[in-house]
Amino acid sequence: MLDESHFKTMRSRLRIGAFAEKLQEMCEDMSYDRYSFEEKMVMLVEAEVLSRDNKLIASNHKKPGSPTQTPVSKTSSTCPAALLTKIVWSGWPYAALSKRLTT
Repeated sequence: MLDESHFKTMRSRLRIGAFAEKLQEMCEDMSYDRYSFEEKMVMLVEAEVLSRDNKLIASNHKKPGSPTQTPVSKTSSTCPAALLTKIVWSGWPYAALSKRLTT
């Protein structure tokens, strides 16, 4: 069972704050029960990638003379395929995750 210390570790040591926030939301909201494990994982990863992309855009706005950058897709260099592979275990239908993140 997840407790607050797990979420704190995700935010501080693992630096996956958006992932932790979305997971906490999923734990508290019963409407997420209708989704499969794989669908929930995709939502968690997408939340983290979107958060990192938004931070990159915000940091570019703060730099004088920097062109505004927008993400090309939901995936970015902050979340390479190797990282996604590390967070899942054997038997994971990786093709479904990869397809969902690139569309």
